[in-house]
Amino acid sequence: MMEPIPTLQYYPMGEGVTAFSSTRQGGYSKGPYSEFNINRFCGDQEEDIRRNREALCRLLAIDDGRLLMPHQVHQTKTAVVDEEMLSLTAEVRQQRLEGVDALMTDIPGVCIGVSTADCIPILLYDPVHHAACAVHAGWRGTVKRIVEKAVAKMTDVYGSRPCDMIAQIGPGISLDSFEVGDEVYEAFASEGFIMDAISKKYETTDGIGKKWHIDLPACNRQQLIDSGVTSTKIAITSVCTVKQSETFFSARRLGIHSGRIFTGIIIRYDTDVERHPLQPFLPGNATVLFLGSFPPQRKRWCMDFYYPNFINDHWRIEGEVFFADRNHFVDSKAKRFKREDIIAFCKEKGIAFYDTATAVRRLKDNASDKFLEVVEPTDIRALLRQLPHCRTIVTTGEKATDTICASLGIDVAPKVNTSVPIPGTCNSDGQQMMLYRLPSSSRAYPLAFDKKVEAYRRMFEQSLAPHSET
Repeated sequence: MMEPIPTLQYYPMGEGVTAFSSTRQGGYSKGPYSEFNINRFCGDQEEDIRRNREALCRLLAIDDGRLLMPHQVHQTKTAVVDEEMLSLTAEVRQQRLEGVDALMTDIPGVCIGVSTADCIPILLYDPVHHAACAVHAGWRGTVKRIVEKAVAKMTDVYGSRPCDMIAQIGPGISLDSFEVGDEVYEAFASEGFIMDAISKKYETTDGIGKKWHIDLPACNRQQLIDSGVTSTKIAITSVCTVKQSETFFSARRLGIHSGRIFTGIIIRYDTDVERHPLQPFLPGNATVLFLGSFPPQRKRWCMDFYYPNFINDHWRIEGEVFFADRNHFVDSKAKRFKREDIIAFCKEKGIAFYDTATAVRRLKDNASDKFLEVVEPTDIRALLRQLPHCRTIVTTGEKATDTICASLGIDVAPKVNTSVPIPGTCNSDGQQMMLYRLPSSSRAYPLAFDKKVEAYRRMFEQSLAPHSET
């Protein structure tokens, strides 16, 4: 049986950091907690929570002891996660996190996060001092200016400057959905908030009179700006948890006895860690997705695209397959590949590219998969959601194949020149998706060029759409 994989919404907060919010998908919880919930304070079954934490830790490549979430109480206390806290037993550490609504750390490989289901989660990252903070801002915490206090705490503890910080405001209740009583409106007004900027009156759902609505994301954004965070470095997700309760938990829509969103951040900063240098290449008409392990070092590149090493034969193989000319994509004089021609060709044919890791550590100064340590695996299912017509994932090396099998629940990896079905996975056209393994296009792989060409030709004949037009 395929193990569930949590579906996360990732945020781009810069080099060396992983930031995300969980969705309801990809876990073990049941009923109003389904599927993915790791909050132990909302009534879910402990065994389901344990298995969900294990699944998340596998995905994030961390130990359970480095996944920290406080017991929040709508106040403004912030806890600093340091080596001393990490050395405590799990029980004592959780006692330290009681009554805490924000966590901060500068330790790599530790996931700090907060739990919400309409309240506003806020992530902060200081790329200069490599420090991060996760903040839980319900309306009470927002009134008490918790995010302002968190920014000030980072300044005190790490020497962070607000103007350097990057902020992400995560999924929460929107202005349209957050109807409040007059007492909540007065709480904000009495604390000096500019009410014209954060509130509006709407007709009630029963059509009798009007009630105030408060814009919590906008209110927290303004607090960040007032604290000195540059406005262009503040991102706000468009998700309203009430309106999108099928994907994200909403206490207003589902009741308080339901699951919670976990919004977390991990500092991956390490001088030995390489982040993926390329964006995924995902044409909307793609039926084939090549997934390698990770690009070679830039000193080996001859172009800024996939398979950039001039002595790798991938583009010579495709030239021979489609044009009966191994040099179709080769500029022999300049010793490079014709990047623009390759991109146009792949868009026309519907061929996508990325890799199975978004961050790695090279254990030796070479391009061998054998000496790659995966620091951050790729969310493959997130890629597939952007490729509705994809029929076939193609891999060559053993590391990429094993990573995909583990990620997609494939029990037995395909042998070279064979394919296996990806359990429970069809594309939007209702076609079973396959994992196909090809011989490597590296010249170090002991197979004649012509035999590689025939292997790639057979795969393309099976996997490419008869017509590639969108």
